[in-house]
Formats: sequence, C-alpha cells, structure tokens
Amino acid sequence: MNIVPINRPPSQEKLCNFVRDNEWKGLIDGSFGKIKFHDFGGYSELSPYIRVRPDVTPEVLWELMTTYWDLKPPNLIISVTGGAKKFFFEKNLENIFKIGLVKASQNTGTWIITGGMNEGVMKYAGETINILRGNQQKMCGIGIGIATWGAVDNRFSLVGKPGSGKFPAKYHAKALQHGRNMATLDPNHTHFILVDDETTRKSSGADIKVRRRLEEHILNHIVRKGEKDMETRVVLLVVEGGPKTLQNTKEAILKNIPAVIVGGSGRAADLIAYGFERKNGNKPLTMAEVGSQLMLTFGLKEESDGTYPRKAHKMLKQLNDIIQHPTLVTIFKLKNANTMDIDSALLRALVRAKTSKLESQLQLAMAFNRSDIAREEIFTAENRTKWERIDMVSVMEQALKLDKAEFVELSLDCGVKLHKFLTKRRLRDLYVNAELVQELLGIDSRDPSLVSKVICDKLLVSK
Repeated sequence: MNIVPINRPPSQEKLCNFVRDNEWKGLIDGSFGKIKFHDFGGYSELSPYIRVRPDVTPEVLWELMTTYWDLKPPNLIISVTGGAKKFFFEKNLENIFKIGLVKASQNTGTWIITGGMNEGVMKYAGETINILRGNQQKMCGIGIGIATWGAVDNRFSLVGKPGSGKFPAKYHAKALQHGRNMATLDPNHTHFILVDDETTRKSSGADIKVRRRLEEHILNHIVRKGEKDMETRVVLLVVEGGPKTLQNTKEAILKNIPAVIVGGSGRAADLIAYGFERKNGNKPLTMAEVGSQLMLTFGLKEESDGTYPRKAHKMLKQLNDIIQHPTLVTIFKLKNANTMDIDSALLRALVRAKTSKLESQLQLAMAFNRSDIAREEIFTAENRTKWERIDMVSVMEQALKLDKAEFVELSLDCGVKLHKFLTKRRLRDLYVNAELVQELLGIDSRDPSLVSKVICDKLLVSK
C-alpha cells in the first residue's frame, strides 16, 4: 500500500520534529499546534499551544517559544496571579487595572503570563492583552496562559495525532460542557502551555510550578543580546486570590522576584497589605495580631477546642515570610489610584528590589517613559557611586533616538556635555538612525542641515 506523504509547511514540519525529539524533556506529542477559537469574539488570530508533563524542562519551553513560536525575548514579564471564578472588579476599578497594565506593557516588550482561563483576573488580563493587540508596535500584546490540562473544558478538541499535531485545533464555544471545576481557555491569550499531571477537574498546582520554573529560568539565565546584554525582569502582580496565591507570592519573594500587591482587591492581596500595616520592625506577626483577620479572609473555622487550625498557622508563616522582605513588595492601593498608577507601582517594585544592575533599571524606566521614577529611585545620593559609572552618553543617544525628551534632560543633568556629545561620528550615527526623524517629522534624513537642526531643537527644548 502506498503511503501518501503529508504536505506541511516547513515551519510545521520543524515543529513536529522538535516535539517528537523532545518528548523525553516533557513535551507531549500530538497535543500541540494552533488553536482557532470559534464563537468567542476577542482575539481572532490562531494561538500556538503545547501540552506538557509537569517535569518539562524550562530550557525546552524557552526553545519552543523563541524558535518555533517566534517570540522575541521579553524585556519584562508581568506574572499575574490571584482570583479566579468568583472574582470581579467594580467597573471603575476594572478600568484602573486595565489602563495600568496597558501602560506598563505597550512600550516595554512585555510578556503577560497568567493561568490562561476565561475567568477572574485571568479574563481581565486577557481583555487587556486584546487591547494591546490593537497596537501595531512589534511584540505588543503577548499573553501566555499556563494552565492545568485536566481543568480545561473541551480539552479533547486539542488532542491530535502523534507526529502531526493540530493546525488548527478548533475550539468551539458551543462544545463547552461547563462542568464542575472546569474552565474555558481565554480567547484573548496568544499562547498556551497546558500541564498534564493526569488529574481531572481540578487545579493541582502543577501549572504554577512549571510557570515558576520558566520565569526563574528567564530571570536567571536569559540575557538579551544586542542591548548591552540587559537582563529580562520578572514582577508578580497579585490581585485578590486564595491560599494558593499567598503561597505563590511567598515562593516568588523567596526567589527574589518582586511583587506588586493590589490592596483593596480582596482576600490574599488584602491580607498581605494588612500584614504590612501591622508590621512592627523585624518582629514576626502573631496570631493575636492577625489571626482573626486571617480566619475571616479565608473562611476558616476554629478547632473544636477553640484554637486556630493548622492551616491558619501555615498561612501565618507564609505571610511572615512575605513581610520580612519589604524591598521586594510594593502595595498598590486601589483607593489611592489617583496618586499612583499600576504601571508606576510595577516600575517602582522592579527598581526598589535592587535585583539587577542600575543600567537595567534605567532601561526599564526609559521604556516606561518615567524619568521622574528614575530620578527618585535610581539617581539618588545613596546610589551616586553606582550611577556615576553609568555610560550617560549612551543613555543620551538612546533617548534622542527614542524621542524621550525627559531622559535627554536627565542625561544633561547627570553631566553629559553638549559640545562633547555632538561629535561628527555621533551626528553621522544619528543620521543613519534617522528613521524616527523621517517618520515623525517628515524630513529627509540625507539632508545634514535639516537633521542637525532637528537634533539641536530637541536638545534645546529638553533643556
């Protein structure tokens, strides 16, 4: 019998071979490809996905994402955790959350990582990702959902044949069962990693462990070449949440991942904010101080003899582990949203954590376009010996190319001399990179007199 060869695009063929060759590293053959959401609305493009085992290596996931999914290494990862099924924002607070997340992501080359389901804070994050997808900038609006396979409603539509996958896997809203402890994939996320630990209809936490290992790998081992070898930064955004959120926050903090706690969103987030309010120096909190609040937050019941249950003591230890690291935790209070935005809180958390070089912190501040935070948190008297070693001439040149007038001013304030900066070589380099001048100002970059005038005008305006 003659076997008819399957004609696949070269990119699909390479992906099929990659998955087959890396099953021993935790990838599952057959359950991969691209999801086509039907009757959901929202994000309309195909979403790459892969089913993996809990022991999948972060190295093979990274290779899959950057080589076969064509994702550019991120400058920043915002890892969103918290409330699921029963969590809802009031409309004004929903807008504050989405606007802050958009502002933090739109110019920074950001990946937003969530649990990937169409419920709770994950759904709000997905809607934000969809807003970002409307921005035509490259690598804007990358949303990666890492979920437990056994809790995905209609997951069998994602199972293909070994060696071929599904291109596309048709995920129909009408085929959903809406069973107990099942959830729908969020149609606005752009990529999915589905962790199969052989459980069904429940979230065992295997997805969280895979997510944490991937984030740690990117944080500790990935350097973006061509950008002065700048590190990728990871920040946790905690919104509401239950006991698992408290545990996830503690584990992130102990791995030196800074966290922004959205106080006023409920449960775990509010308990952490409350813990910082009651904190007295380096002394750990006691049950006498926070026990009743902890019991009320998670709906726990006392033991028959009137004592606190073992769960409560475990959560108290987790809370104390978190509050002992104040430089890694930033509390964003929803009621004070007029004085601080979520994007500002995320940037401050990354800078205050002091887990990266000042150059990386300054790059992030420029990406956020927040020279005020750079002045307040980086260019301080305490950091003077460190920031004096920063190549501010390069910062000035980058600020000009990116049209960041406030950072041009900052560079001048930090000692860059204009007459030394505007060398013939640098002017020539600015001409070569004058696409910004051409596009935004409508002039011919080949005309040195025009470009020189624009550059000098920008410098004069900033100073």
